[in-house]
Formats: sequence, structure tokens, C-alpha cells
Amino acid sequence: MTTSFGSVAFGSLIVAILEALRAIVESQRNSNNGILVCVVACLLECIKRLIEWFNKYAYAHVGIYGTSFIESAKNTWKLLTSIQGLLAIINDDLTSNALICGSFLAFLIGGGISFGIGYAWYGSSQPSEAYVAVGVIGGIIALVLCFQILYCVASSIICMFVCFAEDPNALKINHPEEYTAVTGAKPEMETIANGGELSHD
Repeated sequence: MTTSFGSVAFGSLIVAILEALRAIVESQRNSNNGILVCVVACLLECIKRLIEWFNKYAYAHVGIYGTSFIESAKNTWKLLTSIQGLLAIINDDLTSNALICGSFLAFLIGGGISFGIGYAWYGSSQPSEAYVAVGVIGGIIALVLCFQILYCVASSIICMFVCFAEDPNALKINHPEEYTAVTGAKPEMETIANGGELSHD
């Protein structure tokens, strides 16, 4: 359970430092330099989000290879900047939208089921607001549970990106059918697999 805990803590420390800096800047919002404070706060927020995005891939590298966070961050940066097609694929990655839609669907289904159970159990003896409240609570519980499950799917997709970019031949040797499906889904995947560069025409 504590495997690579230090690496995770170190990566989180960087984000925490940026959060602290942003809080310090935000505390100066009412001063005479309001516009400058807003610009700096916006820049810090952008840097924080970039680091959080980068950390996901660095953490995947830590988990796969068991290296330190700094070494994993260096390897991840080298990987993302040397394999041109990978960035294009990540930019086009729609998994986060699919996960959000799946969680929202779970909210609707859970809420509907909770509403139906409440109505079937109590009939019309309770005001309609009570059934709505039960439905909303059931929907929120379903949303949280579904999001936690789908978050594992998102993590596995990140690991797939890292593993495929590091050694596409491993997938080709061990799972040739999946390799064909992955490389056939997008031209950039084949570019990564062949170690070549993207064509920009």
C-alpha cells in the first residue's frame, strides 16, 4: 500500500507549493495592484494544472518501473517530447469526456431507481419533495461510486499510453491482435510504433 508513497508525496508537494503561492497572491487581490495580482494568480493556476496533468503520466511511470519521481518525471518528459505522435493522441484523448458522461448516466440511473424505490415503498403518503430528495441522494451516491470505478479505467489508459510509447513491440509480440487494433485506430499510433515522425501535410 505504501509502494512509491514518497514519489507520490513529492509530486503532490509541488502542487501544494503552487497552491500556497496562489493563496498568497490571492490575499493581495484588494491591493492597488489588482490587475497584476489577477494575472499572476492566473499564471500560477495554469502552471498548477499543467503540472497536475504531467504528474499523471509521471506517476504511471513510477508505478510501472518503480523509479523515483524525479527520474520518472525526466523519463516522462523525454518520452512526451521525443515521440511526436504521442502528444497528438493525448490531445485528442476523449476518455475524460466519456468518463464524465458515464458518471452522469450513473447519477440519472441511480437517482431514478432511488426515486422509484422510495415511491414504491411509501406510495403517495409522503410529499413529492421527499421522493426527489431520495432520488438526488441516490444519484449522488451512484455518481461517486461510478466515478471511483471509472477513475481506474482512466488510470489504465494512461498506463497504456506510457507502455505503448516506451515499447510498442512488447504489445506486438504478446498481443498481436490488440496491436493491430490499436495501430489501425489512428495513424499516429502506427507512427509511434514505427518510431518515426508525424507527417504534417
